[in-house]
Order: sequence, then structure tokens, then C-alpha cells
Amino acid sequence: MTGQMGVINDLHFANISNSFYNKRVIKLILIIFVLSTSASIKQAHAAGTRGEIQRYTLLHDRYIVDRGLRKLRYDQFLDLDIVASSGLKSFLGEVESSSKNASTTAERDVAVLGALAKNVNTERFVDIDVTLGAPLPYIRYRKFQLLPNLFYNINMGASTTLSNLEDGTSIRSQSYLKIEKRMGILSRIKWNKEEEVRLALYSFTKSDVALDLDVSGVAGKSSVFKFDDAIRDQKMIASDWGYTLTKPRYTLLAEVQELQLLSQSKGVKSLQGTRPFIHTRITNNLRIGDLLLKPFYGFHFRRWYNLMEGLYVGASLKYNIEIPFEFLMKLSDEFITLMPQFKTKYFQFIYSIKTPYRNPRDKIWVSALHNVNISIPIP
Repeated sequence: MTGQMGVINDLHFANISNSFYNKRVIKLILIIFVLSTSASIKQAHAAGTRGEIQRYTLLHDRYIVDRGLRKLRYDQFLDLDIVASSGLKSFLGEVESSSKNASTTAERDVAVLGALAKNVNTERFVDIDVTLGAPLPYIRYRKFQLLPNLFYNINMGASTTLSNLEDGTSIRSQSYLKIEKRMGILSRIKWNKEEEVRLALYSFTKSDVALDLDVSGVAGKSSVFKFDDAIRDQKMIASDWGYTLTKPRYTLLAEVQELQLLSQSKGVKSLQGTRPFIHTRITNNLRIGDLLLKPFYGFHFRRWYNLMEGLYVGASLKYNIEIPFEFLMKLSDEFITLMPQFKTKYFQFIYSIKTPYRNPRDKIWVSALHNVNISIPIP
């Protein structure tokens, strides 16, 4: 009977009428929803049903969320994170070999057409994120504790869609490439056991380019990801802000990333622009014996996609806190993400796969996405 009462106590947060959510969190979510929805609708109509910048931004932001679920950003000596669509390597190799092996321009175009035709109305995505970090001395001032780190981050990503939806007799390749570089300082600020603010200040360079090519254009470049055209470079001073409230039964996160403070590009703007990434999440803490279950739900938003596309739910599961294995599952409006994790104080290895459960999307077939992460945390 005592054991049953313990489980009931652990589960009592499910009584929503008396919970934290009705009072503060739902109020916060509704405010953000009202402020964001009108801008989302206007942007969706302006952008159309599908575009490569829109698609890349949505997929990239989903990985910002995934990376934040498994670790704190910029808190590693080394962090290497690689994402790629299924079949990406073989697809690129086939297009390149078809272009190089032809003896005439006509033969080249026919060979490349054949390679593209095998993948018509599909998309491919790649995202590589590398961070180097170094801790600075711990600072204490009255009740405030500051834990600063220096960091350097580079992110490289690209997305391409092959389709013949506009003209059934012609295949086009729409591609987008983005390179970001950040260098700055992060500080974790604590003043009690429950609350923490994370503040990052950094120089930020964003470079991007978009291409729309027919078969001859792809053949001439020998790849859908060969960007030798003019690239837009936008430089700025930017900041990330995050607030975490940790209670025994839940954790609340609210954050804004890539908030531009000062432009340094003299009027030059990247194609993606400078709208910040907005994100909030609630995580529940439930322990039954040695089993630790953490259901979570949240949303993220940025220009180029609507609020509904940023909603997600999921849970992490860990058996025995001493065992360095954890399993996480996340569900969005498009993907199921499965993420087994091996995490110790000095080393982490994480693999995840995003499997689409609704295909096609906007008449384009979406491949599964594989993600490998290796990191050495700052203890």
C-alpha cells in the first residue's frame, strides 16, 4: 500500500486543474502564440507552399532543439555533430560521375538527367556543427555565481530539392547553402538553486547562397551542392538568452538565440535574414524506483515557417542514474526521432534517426535523417 501511495504521489502532477501549467506556463504559451501567429500567417503566404530556405530553416531549427535536449550549448571542449539524409552520399556520387564520364555536352546532360530522374521529387539535407570551448575562472559576487566559457562555433548546412512539379518535362534543382561562424563568451548566471540565466555574446558571420538550376546547370557544376556563385556575407554582434527554472517535478526553459545587437555588414544582408530563434519547453520529472522518466513538450519559432511546424512532444527514459545510457524519443508534425545516448562526465556519443511518418510532404518525398554526435564536456 505504501508503494502504491508513492507512485500516486509521483504522478500527482497530472492533476492539471491544480498544476503549474494553468497558472503560468499556459499563459506564457498563449501570449507567445498570439504575438507570433499573425506574423507566421503573413510569412507563410509570402513564402509560398515550399522553398529551399524555408525548408532548410525548419530542419535546421529542429536540430537546434535536438542538440539542446541532450546537452547545454557551448559547454564542451569539443563538440562534433553531423546530420545527413539517407542516400545522400550515393546520390551526390552518381550525379558527379554522370557529369564527368560523358565525352560531349549532350551526353553529359543526358547522363545527369538519368541520375536526377531516379531521385525526382525528393529532398536531401546535410548539417555539420563543430564547437570548441575553454572554461574561464569561476566568478562569485555576493549571491551571484558566474561560470564563463570562451567558444568558437562553425555550422555548415545545405538543402536541395529535385522536382518536376512545375513542368513535368523538366527537372529542376533548388538548393540552399549556409555557413555560420560564431566566436564569443558564454556565462551561466545563478543566484539560487532553482533559477539560471545563460547569456552568450559573440561575433556572428552568416554566409549563404541559393541556386535554381535545370539539368544543364547541374551538369555544368557536376553537383547540386557546388556553390561557386557570389555568396552573401552578413556580419553582426549577436546574443543568446536563456532562462531555466528547475522545480522538483518540472523544468521550464525559455530562450532566444541569434538576437542581433549590432550590424557590421554595411547594408549587406543574408538571404535567410536575422530573425531570431525563439524556443520554450516544459520537462516533467517522474521517478518510479530506479526508472527516471522525463516527458517534455514545447515549441520553437522563426521566420520562414509557421508555429504549428515548431510544436513537438517527447520523453527521455533512463534506468538507474549510475548507468550512462539514456533513450529519448521526440515527435513533431512530420518526424519521429529516436535518440539512444551514451553519456559520461568526460565523453558523450549520441546517435539519432528522424523517420518521417507522413510522406510525401508538399508532394516531395522526405528521406530519413541520421545524426551522429561526439563531444567532450567541460566538467
